[in-house]
Amino acid sequence: MLYTTTTIKKNDNIQFQVHEYFLNDKNLKIYELSGSDYDTDIWSSYGWKNAPNVTFSDDLIIYNYPIESNIYTINMNDNSKQTHGGKSKNTKNIVHRLPKNTVLNAERHKIENVHFFEIAYNPLLNLYFRIHVDRNDYTHDIDPFYLFCKKDMYLMIFNSKFEVVYESKLPSNRYSIIMSWCTVKEGLLMMVNNCFFNAETGEDTITFDILEPQI
Repeated sequence: MLYTTTTIKKNDNIQFQVHEYFLNDKNLKIYELSGSDYDTDIWSSYGWKNAPNVTFSDDLIIYNYPIESNIYTINMNDNSKQTHGGKSKNTKNIVHRLPKNTVLNAERHKIENVHFFEIAYNPLLNLYFRIHVDRNDYTHDIDPFYLFCKKDMYLMIFNSKFEVVYESKLPSNRYSIIMSWCTVKEGLLMMVNNCFFNAETGEDTITFDILEPQI
């Protein structure tokens, strides 16, 4: 069983870890995640973008930070660590710091910055998928939820060496940003439930697209 933890160390520093718990003999192995190459103080400086996204393949712990475009890996066989570049050609690749951590500032910060989501591994295709969203302009007279839904979404695909092999903007106002995708045999399944798309159909209708990579 693999799961992530956070540990508060001296001077309120946060250490992110992955715990590998062996159910048969109850042994525990701990892997410490490296901090972001861009900023080691991610926990207190980026509002709701303050923790890593962690996923797994056969022998790798794969993680990234919402605030920047790098992909980090830990080999569970020898505990070796690597950093892989995953820069977008279409958006910024780093988030600016949150000046003061209040709820209102964090809401605005979330809208006015890019956000990099978790890496999704497709073992049948031996490809990695990542969704990220661009920034949007913040305005006080529009509900922040709708400003968030209006963000442009991008799909990036990486090969087994975490090299970018594809990047494209996804159709506007079609997909949900609220973690509504997963890998399937053919590629990546995306839920078609953006708040601006087919709003009149209600919650009883499920619509999705399957994005098949032609690589």
